[in-house]
Amino acid sequence: MAYRRVIFLVVLSVSSGRAFAETRWAATPADGARWSDRTGGDTVHLVVGDEVELLAQKGALVRVRKGTDFGWVAQTALTTLAPAVAVPAPADGTPPEVPTSP
Repeated sequence: MAYRRVIFLVVLSVSSGRAFAETRWAATPADGARWSDRTGGDTVHLVVGDEVELLAQKGALVRVRKGTDFGWVAQTALTTLAPAVAVPAPADGTPPEVPTSP
């Protein structure tokens, strides 16, 4: 019985067209619209460096999720490169210690 249930769930997930989201970062500030074929109704606001999940693509627009917010933004507003992590300098003026891998 459990074997049949597992097969059913695998077939259901494959046939439903589910895809895994890809991570992207905002390269420019952008406001995402609720619908891909309409303007206005901004539902997601991105600032440079925001991490989003890329969910779908329709022409030059992509559907993204940032937390609980969703919206369609221009694909050119996103990048695959994560922002550089800034290491703050200590208050006493000594150079910052950069972590090393073991």
